[in-house]
Amino acid sequence: RRTISYWIAVAFFEGAIFFTISSFLFNYPDELGNFFKPLTLYGYCAGKVLFLICCYLMCLEVINLHTCDTCDEGAQEEGGQRHALDRCLEDNLAPFYLW
Repeated sequence: RRTISYWIAVAFFEGAIFFTISSFLFNYPDELGNFFKPLTLYGYCAGKVLFLICCYLMCLEVINLHTCDTCDEGAQEEGGQRHALDRCLEDNLAPFYLW
């Protein structure tokens, strides 16, 4: 299943690969000759862009984070939001904004 979390993980992995390969190749400027700049500088830029995309996707994921279903059901059944949130805190199911 390709969720937003999947794409965050894939983009972080690809960005890390770009940084690793570019850093390794940076040690061999004489052997690379004319390919030194494209293989190092542009590899760093590609990694940076992928990390920027990951950070943006993580912000979208946090913005769209929903509260737990147990808290919402408990508030409707028992008629009080306070009691339902206390129960969620005890069960470690509290919504993100309470942490």
